[in-house]
Amino acid sequence: LIILSASGASIEALFISYAKYFGINTVSFIDTWTNYKNRFVHDGSKIYPNKILSIDSVCTKEMVQDGIPSKIIYEIGQPYLEYICKHKPPIGDKILLPMQPVKKIEGNKFGYDEYSFLNTSLKAIDLVGMSKEVYISIHPSSKLDDYCKKINNCYKGDGVNDVKKAHTILGMYSMQMIIGYLWERRVVSVQPCVKNYDPSPLSRWGLIPRVGNVKELASLIKKPPIKENLGEKMCKNIIGSVNRLDSFVRTYDD
Repeated sequence: LIILSASGASIEALFISYAKYFGINTVSFIDTWTNYKNRFVHDGSKIYPNKILSIDSVCTKEMVQDGIPSKIIYEIGQPYLEYICKHKPPIGDKILLPMQPVKKIEGNKFGYDEYSFLNTSLKAIDLVGMSKEVYISIHPSSKLDDYCKKINNCYKGDGVNDVKKAHTILGMYSMQMIIGYLWERRVVSVQPCVKNYDPSPLSRWGLIPRVGNVKELASLIKKPPIKENLGEKMCKNIIGSVNRLDSFVRTYDD
C-alpha cells in the first residue's frame, strides 16, 4: 500500500500510474476542503488512486459534487489537524496576513490576487490605527521582494508558528486560516471582487465573514474579538483521525 498526499504534483500521478501497473494499491490524503478535482487531473487526464481519504462528510459531499467517484472515497479525518486541536496555544498579539501565490497559480480565476488582498488589508488596518500589529507571512515559494519592497513587518513564512503569534488572521483561503479558526483566533477571509467560487471553506460555509472592501474590513477589525469557541465543533469531528487512519491501514482490502 502506498499512501500519498493529494497536492496535484505530477510525481503523485506518476506513483499512482506505476503502482496500478504493478498491482500495488494507492491511497491519497485530502488535507483541506478545497480544490478537489484539480488534485487528480494531470495533463488533461483524471488519475485516481484506489482510495481517497476524505476529512469528513462535508468534504465527501463537495468531492462528489466536484465529480470524484463516491465509491473511492473513505472518510478518515485529518491527523495533522487533530494534533492542532490538541495543542492550542494562547492568543498572540499580531494581525497575521498569510500570503499565497494566487496570481501565479490561479491567474484571475477568483477575481482577485494576493496583491489586491494585501492592498485591501493594509489600507483597512491603517484606517483603524493597528499597523504596528501587522505580521505578513510570505509563502515559501515566493520572495520577500515580491511584496515587501516598501512594506515593513514581512517575514518568510513559518507555517503554524506564524499563527501562534496572532490574535487575528486576514487571509484568502490558506491552511493557516483553518488552524487559526481551530485555535479560536479571529479569522476573516479577504477576497476583493470575488467571483464565482469561494475557495475558502470557512467563509464558503458561513463560519467566518468574507469581505471585499476596505471600509467593511476596517469595521470588522476594530471590533474586539468575541470568545465563542467556534473551532470546538470542528475539532470534535477531527479528533480520532489518527486511530481511524491506523485502523484503515491495518484492515485495508481493496
